[in-house]
Amino acid sequence: MTTVGYGDVYAVSPFGRTISIINALWGAFVISLLVSSIGQIFDLNDHQKQAIAQITNNKQAGKSMIAYMRYATAKNQYLKRQQQLMAYNDQTSDDYVATKKEVEKMKAELTKRAEKMREERL
Repeated sequence: MTTVGYGDVYAVSPFGRTISIINALWGAFVISLLVSSIGQIFDLNDHQKQAIAQITNNKQAGKSMIAYMRYATAKNQYLKRQQQLMAYNDQTSDDYVATKKEVEKMKAELTKRAEKMREERL
């Protein structure tokens, strides 16, 4: 903002140099005002910040509920499958049923999401 080129044209007199300095400072001031005003346009007020926080919390709560539903469904399927295997030792089913390892993985994911939601609420 304050450069005037390669030095092939420059102010020689003290008055010209003073005007050049004033022009350079004025240009920097105008640019800083422009940046500041654009920054204020994108700044959020308190109500907008609270709304964003509420939206984020609702999204996390929804994700946690979905994770819980998947966990509960998988756990119920697993328990049902275990009961079937105990009742009918040789009978197998073609339906997919989550393994115990998968159920534990879903439970860990649910716990992780719940902890994340608690941290965000604090």
